[in-house]
Amino acid sequence: MIDLRKLRLTFTFFNLTNLKPSLNPRFYNTAKKPIQLNSKPKILSKLTIKEAQAALLEYLHSTRSLQFLDADNMCKNSPFFLQNLVHKTLKNENSINTKRLISRHLRYNPINEFEPFFESLGLKPSEYESLLPRDLIFLNDDPLLMANYHTLCNYGVPRSKMGKIFKQAPQVFKFENGVLVSKIKAYEDLGISASILVNAVAVVEMLKNIVAKGGDGDFDSGWIQWHYLDEVSCNWGLMLELLCLLSDTGFSEKQLAEIIHRSPCIVFEESGGKRRLCSILQDNPHEMKNWVLGIRVKPMVGLRDLEEEKSRVGKTEFLLRLGYVENTKEMDSAFKAFRGKGAELQERFDFIVNAGLTRDEVRRMIRVSPQILNQNTDRVKMKIEYLVKKGFSVSDLVNFPSYLSYKSPRVKLRLSMYNWLVDHGAVTPGLALSTIIACTDNLFLQSYVKRHPSGLQVWEELQKEIHSEDS
Repeated sequence: MIDLRKLRLTFTFFNLTNLKPSLNPRFYNTAKKPIQLNSKPKILSKLTIKEAQAALLEYLHSTRSLQFLDADNMCKNSPFFLQNLVHKTLKNENSINTKRLISRHLRYNPINEFEPFFESLGLKPSEYESLLPRDLIFLNDDPLLMANYHTLCNYGVPRSKMGKIFKQAPQVFKFENGVLVSKIKAYEDLGISASILVNAVAVVEMLKNIVAKGGDGDFDSGWIQWHYLDEVSCNWGLMLELLCLLSDTGFSEKQLAEIIHRSPCIVFEESGGKRRLCSILQDNPHEMKNWVLGIRVKPMVGLRDLEEEKSRVGKTEFLLRLGYVENTKEMDSAFKAFRGKGAELQERFDFIVNAGLTRDEVRRMIRVSPQILNQNTDRVKMKIEYLVKKGFSVSDLVNFPSYLSYKSPRVKLRLSMYNWLVDHGAVTPGLALSTIIACTDNLFLQSYVKRHPSGLQVWEELQKEIHSEDS
């Protein structure tokens, strides 16, 4: 047997640093392409992104039969997935016609639809990777997920917040048909408004613990809404820790409930956290007893022009009635989105209600599409009457409130063409209103109008007729 220790001693080690580059043995190895660790992916142009989105939208909506709004949201809010798709498709191809190449790729290479779906809900790839189902790649194969997803959409929950809900409470998306609707209805029957449920759904577990800590105090929904239910304004985890600290110092549940009700600033943004409360307890343990008797004092409003102040107050009161919370980013955005005085906005709101919808339904519609209140009642009346005339129900507006924002010629042309196609057997009845109105002209022509030999001719005749009526 060879003695490895002796063998090791027979080796002669050269000082490679003394060799010239031409004599250095390292230079005789096979050349390899260096690894570029810091290489960055090629930045996509706006045109490439637009064409890729169009190809993905056509695939998801026309080929995979997803609802148009769902497919459109997935295409516009999944940049990581879209970038990977483009680089994978155009890796060895000429990118002159991005849409055609991606469409061809998708035709023979089905994608995992859960990836762009979860990303469009606000999750990053690293967050949703563990949430991907092992045996499914098509969204329609998980009907419970889509049914509960649409329930939350119709109720006004922003799609961008649903990813957080799915991550923290996935059981919400596993309810059997009708269960989630019944649960929401049960909360409404208890007097909790729709806006509160929408804002609280992502932090519901924290909220349950906090309310439980509050004992049997009389917490009406208006009080909860007034005091920062929006997660942007409140750290629910920190609030729960503060309540536990107060409980450990000897406060009963009844006293805690009274403290929160009388002086919410103690556990909300003015508390300063546990460190400040500990300091107060050390300096003056009896100070907190006075908080039970205290009330929150609002700062005085500065002097303004009387007419401007009256308009601002009226608009603010209207938004509060819709369920917005004052002094929040959402309230500020809504204040800018709604055009008109408070009385005018209320008149338009009441007009839509009187058309045959409940006040809660109209509230949810406005939260999804606030721009529908920026039109006068005559325009809204014309669009609703035309919708009913073409065989649709006013209740269809609840699922697609943006219908009221589209221009009259587009609405008339799409609904008239759709009814003609149904009457001639080219399209099956029952198509969603959003699918008829929201898709592009090219997609509508390719997917529906061209199914009938005379479709394009009728489409052009209707265009001329409607244009002459509106001119």
